Amino acid sequence: MSHSSLDNLASPKFNGVGSPNTPQGTLRPPPSPYPFSTIASHNNSSLLNGSLHSLSFELDEKSFTNSPQELDVQATLRGLNRPRNLSEKARINAGWLDSCRSLMEQDIDRGTLLLLRFKYASYYDLNPKYDSVRVNQLFEQARWSLLTETIDCTEEDMVLFAALNHHIYSKARRGETDFVDGENNVDNVDSMLDELESALAGTHGLNTSIVIEHVPELCSQLQYVTNKPKKSLLPDLSKKRKQTSFFHLKEKTLSAYKRREDKDVTNPSWSVDLDECEVREEVNLSTRLFVIRLFTSLGSDGFSELCLHCDSQEQFKDWVTACKLASRGKTMADCSYQLEKDALQKKLDMLTFETSSPTERLSSAEMYVSPKYMKKHKSGIISKISAVCSNSKLNKMSINEAKMQYLKLWQDLPEQPLTYFIVRFDGSKKEELLAIAADKIVRMDLINGSVIQKWPFKNMNRWHVNWQTKQVCIEFREKTRENTVKFYCLTADCKTVHEFIGGYIFVGMRSADKSQTLDKSKFYKLTAGRE
Repeated sequence: MSHSSLDNLASPKFNGVGSPNTPQGTLRPPPSPYPFSTIASHNNSSLLNGSLHSLSFELDEKSFTNSPQELDVQATLRGLNRPRNLSEKARINAGWLDSCRSLMEQDIDRGTLLLLRFKYASYYDLNPKYDSVRVNQLFEQARWSLLTETIDCTEEDMVLFAALNHHIYSKARRGETDFVDGENNVDNVDSMLDELESALAGTHGLNTSIVIEHVPELCSQLQYVTNKPKKSLLPDLSKKRKQTSFFHLKEKTLSAYKRREDKDVTNPSWSVDLDECEVREEVNLSTRLFVIRLFTSLGSDGFSELCLHCDSQEQFKDWVTACKLASRGKTMADCSYQLEKDALQKKLDMLTFETSSPTERLSSAEMYVSPKYMKKHKSGIISKISAVCSNSKLNKMSINEAKMQYLKLWQDLPEQPLTYFIVRFDGSKKEELLAIAADKIVRMDLINGSVIQKWPFKNMNRWHVNWQTKQVCIEFREKTRENTVKFYCLTADCKTVHEFIGGYIFVGMRSADKSQTLDKSKFYKLTAGRE
């Protein structure tokens, strides 16, 4: 039996700029039979033209900053896993290799085809000036996760992703590049000052809050809908009757009153604690739809989803930003409030159609749009993408700026940070879904994806694995008592679950200081398990 404890562990060290701050992983094609296509292994020496030693001389860094444009997307999609439901998404994770053992120890021979992925959804210090290769690798991983529908997104998100993708590839085809030769780079004082200012703002936003006498509050008359969603991704609430209340957001608590006058004289009709709730946004500028979806634990009112309908774009920005900060345990007084609001404004600006600008004709839309949306809304979605492509703010972006914006939007998707496993909890005969994220473990319904329970890593005392019975045991402290969660992983080796938990704990211990060295012993102590 292996034990892993969070006690007496110092913060791990990381390398500086350009280092592999996000550990990478290797994904082996899952064993058959599976109800979806897999990538077969090929024993073909033509995959390796020469030795790895010769490759280091034939390829330079610049060749990895952009990807080939001649790839047949449709042919590639036919050879990749395209999961159709949550169960298939969970089964893909059976293919992760053991990071503590060599490839040969895991029967990986010369010529075997492997998929390389960034394993943990925590991306630090992404600076295209120094990390253009890593940025491109992440961009391709994000792009193919959307094309294969491994990660779901809304139609509006797909329009924006496709427009950014088209912009990036159009610039690359014209021979434009953002690659900077470090030896010949001439320092630009203004850009360096801007970069320093941004870095300082980001660092402060991560760890500190401005101490002021009065924390800002939000008050607005809003329409809303409550629901017990059948699906975790944006159920259709258009047919549900909207109600109107006066909402008051103070720190991390959202309260509803019948009238504005009641706020100071009576208790609220109901209130919701937004700490650790899930916040999603739904925007359609053409129909002026501004919806904030708050997924909370079931309370006395019996709803798990609350949809707030905003009247204007400005009201939407204020409320989305405040709700997102509250879900992270922060208030509107935090330094990151304005940064979060500016990022949302940037997204809305790109979705704005400029009727005065000529619409660019979009060719080969299947390169940028997932098959699901191409099948359902081919003509409509192509028209929207073409309109967004004509946006002047989008056209002014460099390749790396567009890639960074693509990655920012991708990281904000609800499913992006989740790694799924099918498990059976101790004492239960039912198969359920376990999702591991960067800061929590989530218990979900396998059929509809609804959230049953969440366990934040910050409440974890320890976890261990019984390698004989393959049982994972995690101890959490919940307010005045301790809770022990036990389960068996049915679709992957329990070592894979152990690695994800330990890996995220390791990454979460990273400090804001960039002058760090990678503490490999800590990483292996948290992920090795049997060692």
